[in-house]
Amino acid sequence: MSKYKWSRFNFLVDSAKQGKLLYNSYTNGLLKLDETLFAHLREVEKSGLIKDSFFTEEEARFFEKNYVFVFDDDLLVEQLRHQSLSRIFDKKHMVLTIAPTHNCNFNCGYCYEKWRNPGSMSDETEDAIVQHLKKRMDQDSHSPSIPIEGAFPPRLPTSLS
Repeated sequence: MSKYKWSRFNFLVDSAKQGKLLYNSYTNGLLKLDETLFAHLREVEKSGLIKDSFFTEEEARFFEKNYVFVFDDDLLVEQLRHQSLSRIFDKKHMVLTIAPTHNCNFNCGYCYEKWRNPGSMSDETEDAIVQHLKKRMDQDSHSPSIPIEGAFPPRLPTSLS
């Protein structure tokens, strides 16, 4: 396990209501943990050292398979970037990513967008998006996928809701 490290996509949560949890934002996986496993993962998070004595073989394989322990986080970020960019050129499905603002209020360690600009989408851009979607939906039987990005909670323009 020494070649692996704690993923920056991991978040350990000690919730009074839900108990001890591990959330991985790369896989969107949520795992309820017992006290011992939570303590071991907390130590790995703080020290960066994955001790073989902390985990059974089955646990170690599970954490590797689900990107809790990774060889290189930067490769995962590049995969996300590639997936995002490749959707632009997909001819089968329409994916329109809307960023109502570039002034994201998070600073996620896994974000591949390195810019932050004040301001938000203009009314003209909103209108153009609505018109484009109406035209595409009239021409195509496929439903578009429209992720909203760029600030959380998203501030969706009223004409797009």
